[in-house]
Amino acid sequence: MQSKLHPIEQKVLGYVGLAAKAGALLKGADAVLDGIARGRVELVLVARDAGGIADAVARSCRENDVPLLSVVNKAILGRQLGRESYAVVGLTSRSMAQAIIRVVDQSQTAEKSGGVS
Repeated sequence: MQSKLHPIEQKVLGYVGLAAKAGALLKGADAVLDGIARGRVELVLVARDAGGIADAVARSCRENDVPLLSVVNKAILGRQLGRESYAVVGLTSRSMAQAIIRVVDQSQTAEKSGGVS
C-alpha cells in the first residue's frame, strides 16, 4: 500500500523511520505531549484521522511554538513503526525535523508554481 503514497509522504515516512531507529522519535499522544511540555519536541506529525486527540496536540504545539504537520492516516504511520496504528509522533532531532519541513515546503512551493516535485 505504501507504493500508492505521494512521493512527499514516502519521504516523510522515511524520515520517521530513521528518527525511530536513531531514538529521536516519541510515539503516542501522551509521550508527545509530555515531550512538548519538556521542550524536547522539534516537530509533531499528526495522522489525518487522529480524531479528538489532534485538538489537544495542536493546542500544545501552538502554546509551545512547535511546528505541526498533518500526515498520512494512523494505520500507515503505525505500519512504518511496526505497530497497528499511531495517531501522533514527535521528532526530537532538530536536523530530522528540519529535513521534513524542508521537503514539505519544497513540495508546496513546487505545486504553487506549477512545477513537478
